Amino acid sequence: MLNRKPFKVKFHAYGAYREGVFTAHSTEEIVELICLKYGEKKHNVYIMEKEEISLREANVILVKKEMGGE
Repeated sequence: MLNRKPFKVKFHAYGAYREGVFTAHSTEEIVELICLKYGEKKHNVYIMEKEEISLREANVILVKKEMGGE
């Protein structure tokens, strides 16, 4: 987890458009994490938007998702 940055990512995987928060070093690492989470192949994952965010903003997004909000 050292030196990883939080990213808000919009992507297409597993037949749907999705949004998530990932901590990673690079786009390649984000794709690998998406592949692990959804069981997709790397060539089926498309990153549409990637934005570096603060830890506080990442926490707010994760809490909203946990509470069932968007």
